[in-house]
Amino acid sequence: MTEQATAFESRGFDVLAVADHVFNFRAPERPFLDGWIRLAALAAATRNVRIASLVTNVAWRSPVQIAKNAIALDQLSGGRLELGLGCGAYRDQRMMDVFEMPASERVSRLDEGIQVIDRLLRGDTTPFDGRYTRYDEAHTAPGCVQRPRPPLLIGAGAPRTLAIAARYADIWNCATPDGDLDSMTTILRARVDRFTAACEDCGRDPATVRRSLLLWSADADPWAAKGAFERLIERFSPLGFSDFIALMPLPERTEVLDHFTDTVLRKRSAAW
Repeated sequence: MTEQATAFESRGFDVLAVADHVFNFRAPERPFLDGWIRLAALAAATRNVRIASLVTNVAWRSPVQIAKNAIALDQLSGGRLELGLGCGAYRDQRMMDVFEMPASERVSRLDEGIQVIDRLLRGDTTPFDGRYTRYDEAHTAPGCVQRPRPPLLIGAGAPRTLAIAARYADIWNCATPDGDLDSMTTILRARVDRFTAACEDCGRDPATVRRSLLLWSADADPWAAKGAFERLIERFSPLGFSDFIALMPLPERTEVLDHFTDTVLRKRSAAW
């Protein structure tokens, strides 16, 4: 894992992201280590690339513990953490006995949890009395390296979560839906429009929020062939997405990865 991290850093990728699940819900038989432990290992193994949780689920993780973990990772990485938060339901969460939690409660926990996390990461230790989280005393020393705190990435696609992202996110993330590229584009354009409207409703300029797209579905595989990643970037950039996140390529796709590194990443670095 750490060898892969240093290799991807040397290729010129901007961010190394780690999923935060109990096990690999797509392939439960595969080895799968805790996301926060893996982030600590990546922080120690790399020097410049940013590291991110994609995403930590506030529906079943304590927001106070998330904030403490984030402070530790921001310190260990020298200020390279991007904190991804969400509230999706995946079947691995049956192991945590929270899979059947109603969607309304998951979203409410995300909303309140982000408030707790934002306060603590900024060093605000005043008491908090919420529906799901309460404390009379808080301590956050040594605090974060990044000021006022690490960027918050919020995964959102439905109206309520988009409204939360519009209020709090430094980076809004969503994933490509199933279907062909044309239907994906139509669905994503509608999500972008809803997100823009949600920003305007809360008095926020949508242009101040970075837009991040996880290339998740089968028809949006950036490693399918040489040039596939570039074509996906060309298709979805006009929607305002500037950050593109890909799953780890399989070993048999190394030639495609090398092509992308040589034609995109290294040329971009040379231009800088």
